[in-house]
Amino acid sequence: MGAVFCSAAAVGLWVFFAPMPLGGSTTYAVTSGISMEPMLHQNDVALVRSRSSFAVGDVVLYQSPTLHRPVLHRIILIQDGNYFFKGDNNDFIDPGFATHADLVGTLWFSVPAAGGVLAWFGTPIHAALLAGLATMGVVLAGVTTTKSRRRRRGGSRTMTRPKPHGAHSTNGAVEDRRAGADRRRPSPYFDGPTPSLTALGVSVFLALVLLVMGFTSSRERAGVLADAYTQAGTFSYSANAKTPTFVYPSGTLTTGDPIYPSLVDTLSLRFEYLFSSELPHDIRGTIELRALVLSTSDTWQEVSTVVPLADFVGDATVVTTDFPVAGLYTLIDSVIADTGIPGTNYSVDIQPTVHIVGTVGDQAIDETFSPVLPFAVSRTAIRIDAPAAALPIGATSTAASAGSALSAVLGPTQSNGIPDQVANEIAIAKYKVRVSALRVLGVVFAVLAVVAAIVHDRLRRRLARRSMEEHIASQLNALIVPVTELGPADGRSVVAV
Repeated sequence: MGAVFCSAAAVGLWVFFAPMPLGGSTTYAVTSGISMEPMLHQNDVALVRSRSSFAVGDVVLYQSPTLHRPVLHRIILIQDGNYFFKGDNNDFIDPGFATHADLVGTLWFSVPAAGGVLAWFGTPIHAALLAGLATMGVVLAGVTTTKSRRRRRGGSRTMTRPKPHGAHSTNGAVEDRRAGADRRRPSPYFDGPTPSLTALGVSVFLALVLLVMGFTSSRERAGVLADAYTQAGTFSYSANAKTPTFVYPSGTLTTGDPIYPSLVDTLSLRFEYLFSSELPHDIRGTIELRALVLSTSDTWQEVSTVVPLADFVGDATVVTTDFPVAGLYTLIDSVIADTGIPGTNYSVDIQPTVHIVGTVGDQAIDETFSPVLPFAVSRTAIRIDAPAAALPIGATSTAASAGSALSAVLGPTQSNGIPDQVANEIAIAKYKVRVSALRVLGVVFAVLAVVAAIVHDRLRRRLARRSMEEHIASQLNALIVPVTELGPADGRSVVAV
């Protein structure tokens, strides 16, 4: 039974952890660089399992035809059988694409900082030392086994001497006592009940795997506390019409309405800034408002400061200004007259620049928030230019509505993170498990292994204490009654055995 259990465990380990060059389904890769942080770090060991199909979002090891080296990145797009990748920490897509034949497998789980250990074993002198120790262990184990077998063979020999006729001997009683003692001797540990032995083996295996994975990794690592604080802005504008018309029935225009230069002379612009964080913070900064006038043909541009730089303290501030619509068209006409190039369309970008410094939590911050409110300018009207978000090449998605695009332009937000000690996690297949949870599970299975070992030992000893008569009685449902003599039956003689 012990041999069967060990063989099954060895087969299971081989199926799950054997490397592909030796016929297994697992590839071991040591990571380099920071392209997959915070999921993977420098010198992590990634275990990759081969698969027949892949989906967007899988972290896949592939042989890059462009870079001519293996890369472990995430699939962001599958188009016409071609796979496009990007590192989680990169702001660009991997060059080129890969086909299904270039894909090795998906990330199963990773062991943080284990690459240095593998590099140590990869050194020839260290590998030779390890091989020598393993060989010595095998030789010593073989010698011990041989001696044990010889002792068992020697102890099983018995000598019988002829008994004189009529003499009485106690050899039979001695043999019976020896036989009884042999029957009551506990059986080998791995010959006990199969269910308890299986529970013990499973508990030991899981405890070892979880404890090794949990205690070879730190509980925390340097990372980023995402969304530690948010910077938000709100653009708005208004104006009074020269005369009430059906275009502006109330005589005023509000945020989102088109601006007609024939009806409006001055536009009131307003930008409100708001800083928010659930962590203790202390913020101060500066804010200014600028306008960029640009021709669509890129032949001319002008940048002017509408609101000069001003200081503020706290989580909020507001800037307002009056923008001369008539002055904008006067500027455009003078540019056309000076350059001799008639322009039909221009753009005006209103851009506040907020620079903040201070502390969030216990971390110092120094950030800039600079959203843009774009206007498209024609000879007859000025309208907000809210372009829809661009999609990756080949991606299919429902385009954002005009209302949602306008809301995004008028209410820009920016979330930022701060350096922090975060809980370390190990990726297992598509899931991330905290190192602290692995440690707890490892201890739980270790306790279960101890309990299973005690239960198995008691069951084994209980079975060993039963005599031969008890075994037969339990099987035949009858007791064996000793008799002193058996008489002849049917004329046949009885032979004493």
